[in-house]
Amino acid sequence: MFVCFTNRIGCREQQFSDDLSIVDSLLIHYKIADFLCNNHHGEVTDLHSPTSGFMMILQKKKWDIIRNELRERTRNNFLLRVNRNIASFLLDKKIPIRRLDGIFMLHYYRMVEETADKRGVK
Repeated sequence: MFVCFTNRIGCREQQFSDDLSIVDSLLIHYKIADFLCNNHHGEVTDLHSPTSGFMMILQKKKWDIIRNELRERTRNNFLLRVNRNIASFLLDKKIPIRRLDGIFMLHYYRMVEETADKRGVK
């Protein structure tokens, strides 16, 4: 599975910088994304702890292998826990999680509202 850098997320390995969690300037985020794309395009870093699910890219053949067992494991979880369960499940199955070091995506969720969304996953 692949993940990327972002500005505000629970997984430190996905944060480009701690200082960005409250920065709402699109220009600053654009400059970071541009820098990473130009200087780290094609580079990946293996991650060894559960990641947050802001952006998750998984091959369909890998998804087909884990889908049913994962569905049972996450059946009664809220949205904010499912992504972490997916990452833990993949690591338990020895499926690597890698960060695409040349990609930075702005994560706006709760930047202003600061409330957790408790909707379930369907």
